[in-house]
Amino acid sequence: MPYYPLNRITPNQYTSGNQFTLISTGQDYKGYYFSTYDGKYFTGSICSPTSLELSKSTDAIKPTTSLATAPYDNMRNNPTLPQPNHFTSVPTEQDYKNGYYLRYFTKRVNGDLSTITEVNKNTYDSVASNPLYNRVQIQWMLTGILEDKYITGMLVLGVINRNIKTVSQASRQMQYLDQYLNNPTQYYLKN
Repeated sequence: MPYYPLNRITPNQYTSGNQFTLISTGQDYKGYYFSTYDGKYFTGSICSPTSLELSKSTDAIKPTTSLATAPYDNMRNNPTLPQPNHFTSVPTEQDYKNGYYLRYFTKRVNGDLSTITEVNKNTYDSVASNPLYNRVQIQWMLTGILEDKYITGMLVLGVINRNIKTVSQASRQMQYLDQYLNNPTQYYLKN
């Protein structure tokens, strides 16, 4: 190994692997290294007689899996995980007889308002295994008194207030849902 004075090297660099290989063996190198003014790399933190020459790996730095990225790595490796398809929810005659119906929503975990999608029950169930999506189910009121009203001394919540409260609670699970569902009288039918 040629001698390099300290003013001609960048000492005390570290690689955690997948960046350099030992020229003598072709094995991956992990540990301290230094670089020289002429673009060479050697093992050790500074120039010494035991330093071995390194070459940059052709595959450079390989992506690693961490606890934070593992779900997304699984998505990349498993294209069969379902992606939610938009579904326009419309209550049925039976739903109006019941006075309410269930609505299902999904949203990208790191998404904004634009990633909220109303879906059908089957899609809602299938997205449960997809780590990229949050999901929420709500009970949407369709019939009854529209505004809050006191009846025989008791406060009875109207459709507007019940739907607002339902959406507000669901928004704790799915951010921006209160902006997505901003019409509490949607599909309301006066008795």
